[in-house]
Amino acid sequence: MKKTVLLVLLFCVTFFVFPKNNIHDLLNKEIVVHDTWSGQSFSLVQENDTYNVYRRIFGSGLPVIMTVIYDVVFDSPYKITFSGIFPSATDIGDGHFRYEVFEILYKNDIDLYLNGIRVSIAYIR
Repeated sequence: MKKTVLLVLLFCVTFFVFPKNNIHDLLNKEIVVHDTWSGQSFSLVQENDTYNVYRRIFGSGLPVIMTVIYDVVFDSPYKITFSGIFPSATDIGDGHFRYEVFEILYKNDIDLYLNGIRVSIAYIR
């Protein structure tokens, strides 16, 4: 009986003392993804009362060749969704566009999804 009470007490202390990860912990941090020639990054930024995600597309000769700003939808304290119309990488000059949906999930690890497919994160700075 004493062991059970001790285990329950230890669980409660651990549960309330150690903070849980929250999507707000990612504010002003840059998630870098190496998925194309030079890669891209995503940053969650708070501006006044709104939250935006800045997506920076890196170039080989320039540090950043394009920046796209997305409005953020908070699905839970651990998950945000942002989406928008983006020029297709192969058809930028032809005016073709594609609709992209991103999700960032942050519970134990940070997961980034593009149209439901998990994208590998290189590092966070």
